[in-house]
Amino acid sequence: MFPRTYRDLKRLEYVWGRRAGFNCKPFSFDDLLVWIENLGAIPLQDRTVKVTTFLFYRDKKFILYNTGANPLELLLSLGHEAGHLALGHYETGELLPHAPSLWARNGLEKDAGIVGFLCWLPTPEFERILQKTEPHPEVLANELATCDSEWPFLLKASEARLRIWRGLRKISKHRHSFFD
Repeated sequence: MFPRTYRDLKRLEYVWGRRAGFNCKPFSFDDLLVWIENLGAIPLQDRTVKVTTFLFYRDKKFILYNTGANPLELLLSLGHEAGHLALGHYETGELLPHAPSLWARNGLEKDAGIVGFLCWLPTPEFERILQKTEPHPEVLANELATCDSEWPFLLKASEARLRIWRGLRKISKHRHSFFD
């Protein structure tokens, strides 16, 4: 992570936390669809797409998604695409067609991925869970498991969310040195 990402996330929290609850409350599937619409795109269900996809067509933005996907993967991928919209990646022309990855560790994909993870498990909720358990991926995944959770995916998502939390925490402790 780097300072620009941190500033952008704080801006999103300020603007969209008040309006939509970004990084304040866990987003439901419906919350994400509403947020995507508020960000200027049209979410469309399409059972033929394997991964959530962003498209431009006649000056309109569409996000295609498949509800047949794992519920957590669908939530993270919709949050990821909402992240690209909220961070302005599509307006800058920086984002090129790509194979979407929720696990990217560099550049714009990483930034959008962080937004997706904050939609799933916002920092206040994450820290509430950590008050009663240790910050270990297996323990966190066990705490978050539901009947529709696929363990390997949930474990990988828990590892990523823990990494994001540690990174944001480290930056927030030292942010004065970044911005002075």
